Amino acid sequence: MPIKKDLGRRPPLPRPKTKMEFVNMCWNLFRLLPPTAAVCEGHSAPLDIVWSIYNQEKSNYVIVGSRGSGKTTCVALLQVLFSLTFPEIEVCNTAAILRQAQRCYEIVKNLLFHPKGKIGMKVIPPYVDEKWSTMWQTRVATGSTIFITSLTEKGVNAPHPQKLFVDEVDLVDNKKPLEEALSMPQTKGDAIRQIVFLSSWKRKGGLISMLIDNYKNDPASAIAFWCVFEAMSPIPDHSVCQSVVRKLADGTEVSFADICKGKAHKAKGFLNYQDVLRAFLDMDEHYFRSQWLSEEPLGGLNVFNVNPKSVIQSWDPTKFRGCPIFAGVDYGWSAPTAIVIAQVIPKVGVVVFEEHGMLGASVSQVAHYCLEIEKKFRQRGLHITTWVIDPRAHHLLSDEFSKRYLMTAAPFPDKGVLTPAKHEKLSRVSLVNNLFTADFETGLPRIFFVQGKVPTLLKQLYDLSYAVDSEGNPTDKIPDGNDDFVDALLYLVSYLDKLGYGEVLGDVVNPDEVAARAYEEIQRQLDLSKDNEFGVSPEELTGDENEQRELLRELIRERLSKVISLAAASGILPPSQNVELEEELVRVTEDKLLSEMTAKEATERLVNDNLPPEVERQLIKETVRKLDRLAISPLSVPYSSVFPEAAIYDLMMFYLLGGDEGNPFLPPGGLSPFGGF
Repeated sequence: MPIKKDLGRRPPLPRPKTKMEFVNMCWNLFRLLPPTAAVCEGHSAPLDIVWSIYNQEKSNYVIVGSRGSGKTTCVALLQVLFSLTFPEIEVCNTAAILRQAQRCYEIVKNLLFHPKGKIGMKVIPPYVDEKWSTMWQTRVATGSTIFITSLTEKGVNAPHPQKLFVDEVDLVDNKKPLEEALSMPQTKGDAIRQIVFLSSWKRKGGLISMLIDNYKNDPASAIAFWCVFEAMSPIPDHSVCQSVVRKLADGTEVSFADICKGKAHKAKGFLNYQDVLRAFLDMDEHYFRSQWLSEEPLGGLNVFNVNPKSVIQSWDPTKFRGCPIFAGVDYGWSAPTAIVIAQVIPKVGVVVFEEHGMLGASVSQVAHYCLEIEKKFRQRGLHITTWVIDPRAHHLLSDEFSKRYLMTAAPFPDKGVLTPAKHEKLSRVSLVNNLFTADFETGLPRIFFVQGKVPTLLKQLYDLSYAVDSEGNPTDKIPDGNDDFVDALLYLVSYLDKLGYGEVLGDVVNPDEVAARAYEEIQRQLDLSKDNEFGVSPEELTGDENEQRELLRELIRERLSKVISLAAASGILPPSQNVELEEELVRVTEDKLLSEMTAKEATERLVNDNLPPEVERQLIKETVRKLDRLAISPLSVPYSSVFPEAAIYDLMMFYLLGGDEGNPFLPPGGLSPFGGF
């Protein structure tokens, strides 16, 4: 739908003048806040950098941030805040890959049209209308416009924004669109020209490295780093870090404790620490250091950005009989013939659940072997819809497959069986990497691999790196060899993408129901593959009543100790009162829980963070009452310390910082901190 020229005009929302006002505004409008603590030496808290950009302290920013640390969310948040609080300005996000630009738009759309803050739900709707929003351009009633483009010459030539964000800049291969983009921003009124470059550190000698060298001595520019320790949730027990051990390429063993050096306990972010530990175990060590710890890459760049949540433990395709199954085949003349098999689930994605390999097999032997695989599927009431074959070998294999009544296709329906050019393989790699990107709504990727069933494929995905030049800088060349199963996957995904997932799926009965069941199964396996937050095993939840009561007290103490230790660390709570407060709160909370449910039910709910809202509210209420009695005002504790305790923070924001009444961005003056109860 074309955007109308006039949305109407409204005065901008008031601009926050201090960082605390900025915090309050972000929370009250969107219930969103970037991580608040700088954990590593020389790094910055994401919140500090986001506030610095909004406060227009520098003209240029180069931000090196870890994967999964919310860089794109920070960009979307800034775009929305600039457009709501400045009149008639333009803000633009451009990304190296189209999917990244689309993801930014999804976040912008959610912030503007579905704000989570109680105040945001009231004040933002008059400023926006979905009729005036497209993927590329969103108008706001302040007269401001949000642009989202891909980093192409055409994409960066139209807008002339005051604020330009370049996302995942280290993926840029063609420098010309980037040079064009640098000419885009222009100062307008009190909105100064700003350019923000963001990326995880992917390449030695890449664009991020060049930008750091260009701007490091410029007083009008800022270079900032944050890593996974700034983004992750805290690990409650140091023994967890010591127990997570992996082998390096040279055969030596290293624990996560050797990497974190105590920093995992200081983290105050949102990224689940279990996912970080999984990434540490599964990923190439150099990839983890560069893209998760924001250290300068030592050499080649990993080809695939494997999402830890893409690895599941099992899959039963018979539970989803209506969903089609496909196989990718990379034929090897002297190398192995590799076969990967996947099921396509509507609204969920692709589940790769089997791999097969043959060494030194003839064309007829490969076809016969595939027929045997098909027979085993038919015995289970299943069928492989199409065998997607290496385009160089399709003309050899297709006749042999057709003799056995097996349907084949080349991976490029619109290009025949011609050998693809180098850049087409890079495009196929991008298709798979896009599937690794987490969906904004579910937090899950759109491709999954069954760990014990596709071990060779997973190893190749983790290990495959771009070749480097004579100086050790990564190139865009993918070395041949040791990627047979990856090629089979690339053929399969390319075929599904070119054909279109809608056509592939056909008329799946009740796609919403199928998707819900698939998500439930995947989430169940992800939950089973990791310990819960408190490290409680399922066996511990089956003890007798006395054991359940003791476990319940331990869990309550674990939850409350975070709040109490924050107050103690701030120097507000004397150590002598620490133990007294903890014991009293444990007793009050235990009594409240056991008045509502059995000890077993309370324990299970506390482990799964699934307490009834009224019990959770009582827990918060009793905690803050005790703190108030001891004259411990959360307002005197730095908000960066309070933020990790989400329940207390919610309470503070709603009752202390305005709630639904008054100025939403300023704390009320002269009120008792918890007088609202």
